[in-house]
Amino acid sequence: RAEPPGVPAAGAGAARPAATAPIDARSLRGAQPPGAAASNPGPAAAAPPSPPAGDPRAALLAAAAARAAALEAWTLVIEWLVLGVERDVASGATTAIARADVLPGLLHRADRAAREAAAAARAATGAIPLAARRAYQTARALRDGGPADQLAALRALWRATDRCRAAVALARAARAR
Repeated sequence: RAEPPGVPAAGAGAARPAATAPIDARSLRGAQPPGAAASNPGPAAAAPPSPPAGDPRAALLAAAAARAAALEAWTLVIEWLVLGVERDVASGATTAIARADVLPGLLHRADRAAREAAAAARAATGAIPLAARRAYQTARALRDGGPADQLAALRALWRATDRCRAAVALARAARAR
């Protein structure tokens, strides 16, 4: 089972609220995060047109979309189940974090994972992806703020790790050709 960047595997010190029931994927269909507007069409509404069939970019775009969706899903799971994040219905801003005491540990592990992924990306491609650098710098600026800023820093660190891992995967695929 894949874990999001910087999050320990279940049984390896992963925090879980005591009153959490098992999640049935069928019950999540159409579910909105707490505080999300029901009319929010999500990012799919503004998606650019797909490349024509047979275009080699189509597979890369599909892989990128899958990675982005998986990262967002893991982020929401961590926010809801581990941290107990509550959001304002109108603005979507974080109003409370029930388990804010867990954030420093998550930030530390995510920072370490981002640095390890950056080192792997540098070894595989000769450089660290610009998007990963920007996300990491954003995280460094936000990590010393309040709980809402720390949550944003955690998301940015996961994004940085994901961008580096994607660069490594693309480099390996290019070498395999």
